[in-house]
Amino acid sequence: MGSYAATSMLLLLISSWLAYSFFASQERVQEQITILRLGSAKKYYVGVLCSVFLLTALLALCSILYPIVFDKFDEPATWEHVTVGFVAHLSLAILGIAIAALFNSRLVMKMSYAIGGILAMLAISFSQGKLVDILPPSIQWMTWVLPPAFPTMDMLMNYEEYSVLGRIGVLVLPFPYSTGLLAICWQWMKRKDL
Repeated sequence: MGSYAATSMLLLLISSWLAYSFFASQERVQEQITILRLGSAKKYYVGVLCSVFLLTALLALCSILYPIVFDKFDEPATWEHVTVGFVAHLSLAILGIAIAALFNSRLVMKMSYAIGGILAMLAISFSQGKLVDILPPSIQWMTWVLPPAFPTMDMLMNYEEYSVLGRIGVLVLPFPYSTGLLAICWQWMKRKDL
């Protein structure tokens, strides 16, 4: 499970990069033509998000199957390990996509600010566990608003220490968080008439 923790965090970075690249891939005029052709901006952005998700889902599948097919584990992987690993990869990939969508080139015009924002959110999400240790107990609750990448990594690294409900909770947590980020992103984009 430790190797799945490493590859899922790597997939979080890759999915963020892919999502930002997909959003920035078309010139503004070409994007507007595509939106007119599709009939709505919502269809266009959902299509972009689905394209990135399909690519990252394929990468997640490769990340899970490669060590199994080429016998890279010390002991045989069970269905439970494979399923948990795959869901962890997918949840962090979706989280990376949502973070990048929040800083897409239509909302944050300057590329250096957008990439800086994405990297800052990823760095904070990786270091959430250390922040809990550093912050005074009265404000540790604030770490719950951070992207939930660290709990997933911690659960995979310390798999046996988590109960079944704890594992499920950690695996599910990135999905509503990502949905919330995407909803915020969509509201901002509607305000900017994108």
